Amino acid sequence: MEHSILLGQPCPKTLKLDQACLEVYSSISNTVDLWHQYVDCFMCNVTQWTSIPSNGTAALLVDSTLSSYFYYSDEFGHKYCNTTVSFDEHATYGWNISEDSSCSSVKKILNPSTHPHLPLVVAFLIYGIGAILWSVAKCVYQQEWSARVWLLNVAFSELENDLGTPPTREIGSTRRQINSRIQALDTFRGFLFVMGMSLVLSLRSQLRNDRSRFSVWVTALRRASMLILLGLLLNSFGHRHNDLSNFRFGGVLQRLGASFLIISSIETIFMNPQAPSQYGYFSDIWDGWAQWMGSLAFAGAWMLITFFVYVPNCGRGYIGPGGLHEFGKFENCTGGAAGYIDRIILHPNHMYQNPTCKKIYQSTQPYDPEGMLFS
Repeated sequence: MEHSILLGQPCPKTLKLDQACLEVYSSISNTVDLWHQYVDCFMCNVTQWTSIPSNGTAALLVDSTLSSYFYYSDEFGHKYCNTTVSFDEHATYGWNISEDSSCSSVKKILNPSTHPHLPLVVAFLIYGIGAILWSVAKCVYQQEWSARVWLLNVAFSELENDLGTPPTREIGSTRRQINSRIQALDTFRGFLFVMGMSLVLSLRSQLRNDRSRFSVWVTALRRASMLILLGLLLNSFGHRHNDLSNFRFGGVLQRLGASFLIISSIETIFMNPQAPSQYGYFSDIWDGWAQWMGSLAFAGAWMLITFFVYVPNCGRGYIGPGGLHEFGKFENCTGGAAGYIDRIILHPNHMYQNPTCKKIYQSTQPYDPEGMLFS
């Protein structure tokens, strides 16, 4: 368990982001052991936090974003005072344990110096100022003199020629599909879904304008390459990330670029430039049967690799965080087959070193959520 422990010292006056401090006061004549685990750590054993000497104190820096479960044990291994606490950021807490195996409740002894809602207030002010500036910009934009100065008519004409004007029926159908499905998706996958739908509309409009399929595909390849290169450039920022020996290849923009290229390639080859209308409600399925087959093939391949590839010392089908999960049975199996394939092809040095599961499950293997399988 990665915590900062200060034996015999009080809590520091300055705490880091998402950090709180717990001061433990022991009046027991023998050494006691403190045990800890995060509540979110599913099927995990508790780990020893620290040992407090007789009549000693300890200041423990804890993560305020996660609820903690802890207790203390004596020299005979007896457990006392099982406690679960959600800590406030930058707050200091006190906990007394005594000789008669009793303890006080965890009490806040010092409130945070900063207001917890300050970031929300700042964000509200920024958005409010942005809304005012946007209203002013719209007012200026609607003036006749600004249209002449900025030649907006030319800009809109070029944009319309590039994207085209899809039929009203197709736009309405697309919006209904997005509204019904977006509620079940998280932000990132929802964004990918919207990007894919918008991409189809854009490709169809370009093909309707008598552009060759090859030229449309070359344009998609150029845009995907720019996204991937931009993602690699962002990964190189910082003195620790510009070394090729530990340069991370994966990233969000790389994933978007690869997805963009795959979708563009399939749609450019098989798309019917005319809007589907012959088969009613089943038009999207019937006219795009080849695209559906391609999507199902990708999904099927992902499932076969994820659940049937044998991972040494991990078996088949495990997709968990590794580390302490399932009581340490899959300690070095972070990410299952996806993580295993990435570590072989990309090498651990070129993967994301601090996945979310590392803090909760104490996993030691690197894992890249934007790896080869995009899992």
